[in-house]
Amino acid sequence: MTSTTCESPAGLQDVVFVQVTPQTWNPTALGDTTRFTAVAKTGLRRTIPDLPITWSSDPPGVVFVADDGSALAYTTGTAQVRASISGVTGTAAVSIVQIVESVVILTYFGNTISAVGDSLHLYVDALDRNAFSVPGTTYTLLSLNPSVADITLNGWVKGVSPGTADIVAMAAAKADTAPVHVLP
Repeated sequence: MTSTTCESPAGLQDVVFVQVTPQTWNPTALGDTTRFTAVAKTGLRRTIPDLPITWSSDPPGVVFVADDGSALAYTTGTAQVRASISGVTGTAAVSIVQIVESVVILTYFGNTISAVGDSLHLYVDALDRNAFSVPGTTYTLLSLNPSVADITLNGWVKGVSPGTADIVAMAAAKADTAPVHVLP
């Protein structure tokens, strides 16, 4: 008597799917890193060790993946990290959304207005945890002493009378304060 089966012992070792870990990654700052791993699996879910892995991302440019599975969040957006083993590809979902961790007032040209009626521009930046700018952030700007210096929504501070006024910039429940001096 003879017996035949549809599966040969060699066929049990064929890569049927690739398991990528973690399956999702949601960094909240540009420059965040993680390391993906991938394993080849048979139809019986057995791991096939020591097979070469080719890493990529789609679309390119959102997350960079090195040959060892190390990943770097490069820009906001969504992407898939892909691991290919023996012609079979597994994926992991990536969604990069920056969270504002701090607000800074930048006084490129100093913080002194040389005469009442003159103006200077304050620049405001929102930063994520790794100190990358968070574009599209909406700010609230105000003067704590508007009788000395007043500020517009786009950052122009106008000297109203001699003295010092603290200017506050707020975004995402974070704030920074900068003194502005108005000379007579």
